Amino acid sequence: MLSDSVGLSSQDAALVKRIQAGDAAAFTEVINTYANGALRVAYGLLHSRDAAKDVLQNVLGDWWARREQLSPELSIRAFLFAAVRYQALKELRQHAVRTGQRLYKGTASRDGGLTDPDTIAVQSAEQEIDDRITVEALLTKLPERRRLALQLRYLEQLSFSEIAQVMEVSRKAAEHLVLRALEDLRRASG
Repeated sequence: MLSDSVGLSSQDAALVKRIQAGDAAAFTEVINTYANGALRVAYGLLHSRDAAKDVLQNVLGDWWARREQLSPELSIRAFLFAAVRYQALKELRQHAVRTGQRLYKGTASRDGGLTDPDTIAVQSAEQEIDDRITVEALLTKLPERRRLALQLRYLEQLSFSEIAQVMEVSRKAAEHLVLRALEDLRRASG
């Protein structure tokens, strides 16, 4: 069952204090625990592993430089995911201004999926199992905010309160985004 607790556990609060004091081992522990999830959030927005890694690296570097300012009242995971989301969206906006086009959206294949090798491999396996309908293809049809809310809830196992923090919406709005995403998936697959 997913927790709806927003505050830090006593263990996380201790990690925050150690990080604020400059303890690199505590920071490494947080990275080892949450970096993969944060990377998936960035990749979900940018659709490029390299760009997602760059965003995560920038966020972590900035976080370490400003570690004394970390608020002990926030969830580490929600804080990190929100920072990654913000940085990825900022990168998308900056690229759009520079080039007049969206960043890292990939080239659509005939079936509407991205041509990223990992996505193609996943889609091929799913097509054999699921009559050529893939979860990835269904998710790409969702509006971006609903897709992100669904990813945060079920892939990253964030509570609705944490999703609300990451997406800068109310808890009720976070619940609504997840519910609407699930309804969209049901309609698309049925």
